[in-house]
Amino acid sequence: MPVKRRIAKKLGGNIEDAVRLFEEMRQLPCTCTAEAKARYRHDCPGCKRWWTLEPELRHALDLRLWHFPTISRHAPDPRYAWPDDSKQGRWLMLEQAAERRRQAAA
Repeated sequence: MPVKRRIAKKLGGNIEDAVRLFEEMRQLPCTCTAEAKARYRHDCPGCKRWWTLEPELRHALDLRLWHFPTISRHAPDPRYAWPDDSKQGRWLMLEQAAERRRQAAA
């Protein structure tokens, strides 16, 4: 009886790209009006760029589509113990990696 063989496919998974994308995304300002935010219409240039970089970051972190959004749009409160697989936990993990990268460069 024939058996279908499933071969695991390797996705992205490049932490250097993820840290670079995270640092770029973190610096993007949101200049949307309060009315636009109330209607969930983020049409400012910063938000548009954020949502073009978001799938690239998900690919670099080797995450699936159901991990959406990949990271939080705003910095989470570091006083709380966020789960590692949450958008806040991924933000804090990338922030630590970016800090280590800056220290190694200095």
